[in-house]
Amino acid sequence: MRSIIVLFLGGCMVLSACSDGKNKAEEASKAAIESINSSEEQKPADANLTEVTEPQNAGDLQSPPDEDLSAVASDVVEDPVPQEELYGENVVEESQQPTTQDNAPSENVVSSEFSDADLSSFSEKFGFTVTSSDDRELFAEVVTWLGTPYLSAGNDKNGADCSGFICSVYQTVYDKKLPRRTSDIYDKCKTIPLSSAKAGDLVFFRPDGKMDEKPNYAGIYLKDDKFVIVSSSKGVTIADMGSNYYKKTFVSAAQVQY
Repeated sequence: MRSIIVLFLGGCMVLSACSDGKNKAEEASKAAIESINSSEEQKPADANLTEVTEPQNAGDLQSPPDEDLSAVASDVVEDPVPQEELYGENVVEESQQPTTQDNAPSENVVSSEFSDADLSSFSEKFGFTVTSSDDRELFAEVVTWLGTPYLSAGNDKNGADCSGFICSVYQTVYDKKLPRRTSDIYDKCKTIPLSSAKAGDLVFFRPDGKMDEKPNYAGIYLKDDKFVIVSSSKGVTIADMGSNYYKKTFVSAAQVQY
């Protein structure tokens, strides 16, 4: 009986020891697994920190290359509009002014003498012979108006009527301001025979045939019975006093009295 009790107690102790060992082994294994999981969970965080702090992919975080920035900057900064267009032709740099004033003649300055090329060109355009003794300033101005269309109340090279044309030419060539209406210009004139007319004198007409009234149509006499007029169909053109139309409607030649 005592032997059985001893064996029974011994077995219980062995089983208890085995159970304790098993529990300790399981706890150790569990602790090891938790340690491994913990270390694995920490690795991605460390890796992420490494990617941010290490320059392996730093190129993705940098600004575009310099050449890209310069291309963008040139599109924004470069002004495609020329300066002179923004501010007008009167804007001249100070460094250019002495050259323009001292060495380069103004485009509005007309030589007082004809060149052979001028004589040939003017003769061709006017339809009569131009010589060196003719009024250089007047002829040079008139030739720039040829072909300008007729425009009622117009007075520039976009379009002009007869009095607007005369006023503009007289202002440019002779620096004289004339009245705007043909009849008022006539009042400022002294009538002369057509045979006495010289370049720059005026010739007056009355197209409606009412010869007892003031003329309402006029042109600038040039030479050899040729004059420049504004025609409703041809614009600024050269005409001949020998034309039947102008013979019938002619009132008088005249000199402007300043």
